[in-house]
Amino acid sequence: GEKLDDRKNMRGEEIVLNQLSVCLQDIEKKQIIIAYEPVWAIGTGENASINDISSMNTSIKKEMNNLGYIDDQFYILYGGSVNIDNLLDIRDASFLDGFLIGGASLDPKVFWEIIDK
Repeated sequence: GEKLDDRKNMRGEEIVLNQLSVCLQDIEKKQIIIAYEPVWAIGTGENASINDISSMNTSIKKEMNNLGYIDDQFYILYGGSVNIDNLLDIRDASFLDGFLIGGASLDPKVFWEIIDK
């Protein structure tokens, strides 16, 4: 994911798509999980809006297709301060297949509440 300065300078998509291209350069085209986690949201309590996540996921999907992956060969997860309070809003983002749960997974009771939702 992108850093806060990248986001403020409208370079988030460029950064993430470059990361995909570089990381997948020599990877055989099999099923893969893509984790989008904006650096600025890690452990900050801040998370991207559903529109931000949907836009980035759409860009990721297009780039994966451009790299030769068909839709059933990859899954997109979102991480970045996902918690019990924002999970239901975020889950409706476009092309979202799941979540990376960080700090909220440290308390087993909270983690199970997230899983139940």
